[in-house]
Amino acid sequence: MHYNTEEKNKVEYKLVRAVTSCGIVDDRGVRGHVNFIAKGDQENSEEELFFAELCADGYMAYATNCVISLKGVESVGRLRGMRYDYFDFSVKGLRIDAKHCYACSPRVKHPKNGLLYESGHVACSDYYFG
Repeated sequence: MHYNTEEKNKVEYKLVRAVTSCGIVDDRGVRGHVNFIAKGDQENSEEELFFAELCADGYMAYATNCVISLKGVESVGRLRGMRYDYFDFSVKGLRIDAKHCYACSPRVKHPKNGLLYESGHVACSDYYFG
C-alpha cells in the first residue's frame, strides 16, 4: 500500500475493503478517485476511511497520486450533477475550483483540502458528462 512506503508514516495499514470509486477522464488523463477502509497495525487500531487518487499510465497500470485518511475530517467535493457555471476561476480557458471535485458522485468522499488531489476540479457543467 502506497501510504505504508512513506517513512514519515509510523503506522502500517492493511486493506479491509473497498467502498466506492469513480473513473475520471479529463485534460490530465485518466484518474480514479477511490474510498476504502483500512486498519492500522497497532494494538486497538480502528478501521479508517481513506481517499486515494490513482493515475493511469498508457498501459492502464495505476500509480498512486494521493492517499489520505479521512478519519475525523469533514469531507467535501463530489458535486457531479449540479449546475455550477457561476464559478469564476480560469486556467487555460477552463473554470477551475481546486476545493471541490465535480466528477464524482456524492458517494465518493474527498479530503477537505482539494489541493491534495489533481483531478475533478474543472467547474464547467458539461465538462465531464457532456
